[in-house]
Amino acid sequence: MYRSGAKRARTDETAPENDAPPQQNKNANDNNDEDDDDDADGVARSSRKSGPSRRGRQKTRGGAGKLKGKRAIRQEEWGPRPRNEDDDDEIVGGVRIPKRKVALLMGYCGTGYNGMQVNPGVKTIESELFLALEKAGAVSKDNANDAQKMGFQRAARTDRGVHAAGQVVSLKMNVETPTIIEDINKHLPEQIRVWGFAKVQRKFNSKNACDARIYEYLLPTYVLRRPENINMYPRSGYGERMGAEVPAPPTYEKYETPLPKLEEREEMRKTYRMTPEDLTKLREILKAYMGTQNYHNFTSGKAFGDTSAKRYIMKFEVSDPFVREDIELVSLKVLGQSFMIHQIRRMVGFAILLIRTECPVSLVSEAFKKTRMNIPRAPGLGLLLRQTVFRTYNLRSLGPGSERPPIDFDQYKETIDEFTEKWIYSGIVAEEKKTFEFDHWIRGIDERASEIQWQLTKDGKFAEGDRPSHNTSQRDIEENDGEEEQESAGDSD
Repeated sequence: MYRSGAKRARTDETAPENDAPPQQNKNANDNNDEDDDDDADGVARSSRKSGPSRRGRQKTRGGAGKLKGKRAIRQEEWGPRPRNEDDDDEIVGGVRIPKRKVALLMGYCGTGYNGMQVNPGVKTIESELFLALEKAGAVSKDNANDAQKMGFQRAARTDRGVHAAGQVVSLKMNVETPTIIEDINKHLPEQIRVWGFAKVQRKFNSKNACDARIYEYLLPTYVLRRPENINMYPRSGYGERMGAEVPAPPTYEKYETPLPKLEEREEMRKTYRMTPEDLTKLREILKAYMGTQNYHNFTSGKAFGDTSAKRYIMKFEVSDPFVREDIELVSLKVLGQSFMIHQIRRMVGFAILLIRTECPVSLVSEAFKKTRMNIPRAPGLGLLLRQTVFRTYNLRSLGPGSERPPIDFDQYKETIDEFTEKWIYSGIVAEEKKTFEFDHWIRGIDERASEIQWQLTKDGKFAEGDRPSHNTSQRDIEENDGEEEQESAGDSD
């Protein structure tokens, strides 16, 4: 049986500097339990010191002696009915119903939403979910707008436009209604679905219980095409191969990247095909991310010495190219314990830059060092939370004597695959065909190439002497991205 106080691998704890996962730490529930024990012991000692006199205790014992026979038995019968520690009650529609802590399995298409987490004044996935829970009678109106009262927690937080097929949230809700899942889905938009639930213990926290997350990134390969201006990245392998001249002193001008006619852009996107050499190099880059590394350059607000910047990547793979609606794509899948805000998108963005500029894979290891870099984040459109993993919890739930079901997505696989195909994969391609989002993104990066060209060199060493003296910020580099940086304490990509 899963116990929230048990030691387990926290997904956002400090990792050692080798390829082993981060060390296990005690979670907040352990500390709270210890504090409760201390308080209880203090109350007991206080009661002994301030108790009644010896004569008073004798009177009390004498009075208690009269409560024998039928009256004593009747008192026991009138005592409170024992209840399951996982049960709770709530008034919904004027009726008192029992609540249970559950892990709610769900998926969504993030297009048109400002991320997963509730944010007053903007449209988010959780705001839609909370409203549907209230309308379906899963939670009361009073609790629907209070995540703390619901005991609500998410296994992973996704940013604006990011999708999910295997998300888990934990909360207290009514599960007595046999059709509760169908009722919730009736009040949700079609692009947000709840798959089912698993009953868990009261102290269960979906974020802390999650061992790992699997993300997928659907990448149109045409974004790997070489820069139009050979002077944008003069120190790169591509710049040297094309005979670009390295300016001395370096200039920090903004390059013009005029848009071709719509027909020309559509033809370019339709006919572009990734070379076998680029596919091999992409696989090598993704492999270089594996293990425990310092990702301070792949997120916001993290210094090199901040131990929480170390993250453990177990697997990072890429599929063979495939064509969908005249657009060639590759699927990148990464399995990691946890990810910081924008980490995956910057990992993908850096891989794209290394291939486009023909720079060595060794620059990945340089990015893990102390030098502060500006790494653009790839568009959120292509990112998908494929599944949250609860391996440790499931092993305990299947152990001897356990009566709790595992958190299992496999039982909904067919439904999840149909939803992912209709709302996520098709949605990503449709949005790209309509907006040319990846083309706009890479043109925006190229316009400010002079700000980051010092990071992209053929010899794999940063050209520190060419670094801009005005210390261009990450936001300056990504001014065409249309997003603002956010701080995050947990998973965000």
